[in-house]
Amino acid sequence: MDFDKISSKINTETASFTNIRKEGYVYVDKTKSIYDLAHLRKFFFLSRPRRFGKSTIVSTLEELFKHGIKSYDGHDSYFKDLAIEKLWTDNGEYKVFHLDLSTIDDEYLDDPEKLSRSVLERINNFAQSYSLNIKEGSTSIADSFAFVLEQVEDTSVVFLIDEYDYPLTKNLEHPEYFDKFVIVLRNLYKIIKAYSQKFRFVFVTGITRYKDSFLFTSGSPIKDISQEPKFGTIVGFTKDELLDVYKENLKWVASKKYDIAFEKVATDQLEKVLAEISYWYDGYSFDRENKTHVFTTWSILNLFSDENANLTNYWYESAGIPSILANSFDKIIERRDEILSNEILVPTEKFNNPATFKTMDARVLLFQTGYLSFYRPCDEDYYYLKFPNFEVLNSFKKYLLNKAFDKDSDTCE
Repeated sequence: MDFDKISSKINTETASFTNIRKEGYVYVDKTKSIYDLAHLRKFFFLSRPRRFGKSTIVSTLEELFKHGIKSYDGHDSYFKDLAIEKLWTDNGEYKVFHLDLSTIDDEYLDDPEKLSRSVLERINNFAQSYSLNIKEGSTSIADSFAFVLEQVEDTSVVFLIDEYDYPLTKNLEHPEYFDKFVIVLRNLYKIIKAYSQKFRFVFVTGITRYKDSFLFTSGSPIKDISQEPKFGTIVGFTKDELLDVYKENLKWVASKKYDIAFEKVATDQLEKVLAEISYWYDGYSFDRENKTHVFTTWSILNLFSDENANLTNYWYESAGIPSILANSFDKIIERRDEILSNEILVPTEKFNNPATFKTMDARVLLFQTGYLSFYRPCDEDYYYLKFPNFEVLNSFKKYLLNKAFDKDSDTCE
């Protein structure tokens, strides 16, 4: 078997659902879970660590609400043959505002006024794309967005916010800016509540749950589904999905690991290599009942893109430590021994209560950034956490060494 042939459809380049489908990349069908959200007229928040596919979910929702499941522009629907094709019955026409805060240039993230202007520009671009008037001369996000929404019919706008917390985590080292950035974003999110009748659907993603952002304060219409078992596998890959969609790629890894011909890989060898891959990349559970677990999306895709099938630390090596952890070393080191133990118990009240960055529990922060995972169902008193797999434990040890010695460490066994 030619490696180039079986790896050519592995996507590590784009988060765009339409590009994935247009280019014929392998797509693990998550549209049943997407339908379970999108058919409701509600507002949702999903927290997941980086490298798990949040942006692809947002992109899929954008395509769904813009074009539905019908053919258009001379090509088949990008939802053809996916689960949602037989489920979706909404034929409404919606104005879709996709605001990805991670795509704002870094030069706009060193000054709250620059960020405000950038968000305002995107609001005006959204309005003009649907032939709506903009509030000339306005420098207020809230006033400008409200002016646009007052022109549209009820339930006609779909608002998709990707990486809502990106401007905040980029400014953790600048507390003089952080609070001002919070105000900029709060003025945007308040409009969701004030004009809730205008929205058909709202979906927000991020890594952390900042209470200061207004998204999670009392009275917010946004429901956090991050820990719901029903959406435990909306991102990431399950074992069944790997066996169903990536069986040839698994066979390639087995052939390299056991030095046998691709065509001669047997079922027991496939199961054996899958167990090895699980040790490295599986074990993530995001649902509070611990009913589901998934493999790291980024690491699996990189493994299948490697002709030599190296089981290595793709997650850490791709981007190192996220800034939110880099700025939390002191509070993490205080709990180092507990975190490295086999069982980490976090009081339910502490885990569930939204927090500011300054007051966020180190264990909760490690969960939100993907370093810890549920490993048994929570109860009235505690959430139970541990490292999900070897890759993540390896990454955490590298984090400790790099911070302790202020330099890179190539290995950490």
